[in-house]
Amino acid sequence: MPDISKFPRGIASRKLRDNIAPYAVWADPKFIGGHPHWKYEPGKIFLGALDQQTIGVNDDRHMMTVAGNRAGKGVSAIIPNLLEYPGSILAIDPKGENARVTRNRRDQGSKNVRQGLGQDVYVLDPFGVSGHPTSSFNPLAMLNPTADTAVDDAALIAEALVIQEEGPGRHFSSAARN
Repeated sequence: MPDISKFPRGIASRKLRDNIAPYAVWADPKFIGGHPHWKYEPGKIFLGALDQQTIGVNDDRHMMTVAGNRAGKGVSAIIPNLLEYPGSILAIDPKGENARVTRNRRDQGSKNVRQGLGQDVYVLDPFGVSGHPTSSFNPLAMLNPTADTAVDDAALIAEALVIQEEGPGRHFSSAARN
């Protein structure tokens, strides 16, 4: 495994600007804590807190939260954003915890949630762990069998769904794609 501590972090010549989030630079906590641009307000992505100031960023790009088990990802970052961020969200939630806690807030509300965000919420839950009605997605329904590209379109779906194995299992994954 490579030693990532030696990799450059960010682009040294790029400065943090007031109107955008940083790209790939480590931000100085003094800069963030003292700058009004980073103060959390409704509509921003909630990043956390520094001293007594909540920190957020006005950005519509992807957010990824990575930490070990039981590190607090859900309660400190994922759930607050699912409850408050007004934009569209795609959340991968294998245990259904985030859907259980936030679905009613994101859609029309409920007896326990006074006001929903009014969004269409789709929970893809093949194992029934979320406790909510589930939606489904059938990529084959998008195929037009009479189109000239039908075979190529089906091959693209198969390529996306079946990971090509190397070694002894290669034949089986190749056969599944074809």
